Amino acid sequence: MNFNNSAYKKFENEIRRALEAKEDVGPVKVKFTRKDPKNPRPDTVEVEYTINGVIKVRPFENKHGS
Repeated sequence: MNFNNSAYKKFENEIRRALEAKEDVGPVKVKFTRKDPKNPRPDTVEVEYTINGVIKVRPFENKHGS
């Protein structure tokens, strides 16, 4: 609920545009970070992906972490 949906939507749009342009969209890696390992919700989600061989990293924050 507290996830930055605007930033994530921009990420989705970037991937969509690349796919529509027939660009090479490579693997996507997702890393979850939790300050409190007992909390099931991550504090941040980091997405690493490639477009045409260029590695990009996008961090997304959970504003409240719970």
